[in-house]
Amino acid sequence: YNEERPHEALGMDTPAQHYRPSTRPMPKTAPEPDYPAEAAVRGVRQNGAVKWRGTEIYVSATLAGEPIAIEETENGQWAMRFYAHPLGFIDEKHMKLVRRSAAPTGPLGAAATAL
Repeated sequence: YNEERPHEALGMDTPAQHYRPSTRPMPKTAPEPDYPAEAAVRGVRQNGAVKWRGTEIYVSATLAGEPIAIEETENGQWAMRFYAHPLGFIDEKHMKLVRRSAAPTGPLGAAATAL
């Protein structure tokens, strides 16, 4: 396919004519994460969950078999991350992961109108 169909953006050359292999070697495996000693490291189970305080909390089936870190923040929340990528915070009342994009950025409900 890449050797048969010319592309207008490539001056009617085929993509294969412009391909150059990378000079950087690809590692066989990813390096082990460098989590701090105080972090609770949990392996993600095949069902995508981690065990935390006797309960399974769903993280992502994509991370099955991978180690994640759970760290206490300055305000007492528990943050979850994979390598340097933040995953979210543990909602201890409902024992579920609250994604960072879903975390409120300001007051909600009646408290917001009282300000």
